[in-house]
Amino acid sequence: MTSSRHLPENYDRFAEVGTEDEFFARPLTGRVNLVWMPRTISGDYDELARQLYIVTTWCEQMMTHRDAIRAKLENIATHDDAVGQAARQVMQDQDMVIRRGLRPDFRIAGPDFYEYAIYQPHMDIGDEADEFGTFSCGYTQPVTGLARNEDATFSYATRLDRVYSLKPGAEAFRPGVGDVFRMAAYQNKNKVEGVVHWAHPVRSDQSLRMLLMARYSY
Repeated sequence: MTSSRHLPENYDRFAEVGTEDEFFARPLTGRVNLVWMPRTISGDYDELARQLYIVTTWCEQMMTHRDAIRAKLENIATHDDAVGQAARQVMQDQDMVIRRGLRPDFRIAGPDFYEYAIYQPHMDIGDEADEFGTFSCGYTQPVTGLARNEDATFSYATRLDRVYSLKPGAEAFRPGVGDVFRMAAYQNKNKVEGVVHWAHPVRSDQSLRMLLMARYSY
């Protein structure tokens, strides 16, 4: 699979690590507000997303269809093809975050889903007790967009997010498909500045957007 990652060079807020243990142990402190681990994954994730997709809101997927989607994953994972390989990788990642004590949130979004705030550059409000951040892995294009903090200006706040506008000439960055990263929210235990990020709307001519997120419960 060709890498799609595009991250800023020599940017001291983003810390790259090479192993799972480093990824979960690296603190979000000082100026570091994002930890990422590049990976190369194999499998047909676009087709897996099509087979798993249910037309719902993300909240409904998480609360109502989570067990059904996991059952589908387990069935597809028995197939000896690229889609089965993709299903096994997603299940391994789900099991990894559960093993680390996080609550997984597996999401698939299509062109029918629209939530204005997440498509704008924003910081999650977060929890003052949190020092781990939000885990994320995108399995299909486009992966979450990121911006340097100095390239964004605060606009307004909602109950869940602080929304920003990007300055003229600001560059957009993104991890690669299959990379795992975790980022600080606006509120966090270590008082680290949060990460400005956004989701990309899915057009009718694009693949579904499939990602795994995870957080600690407080």
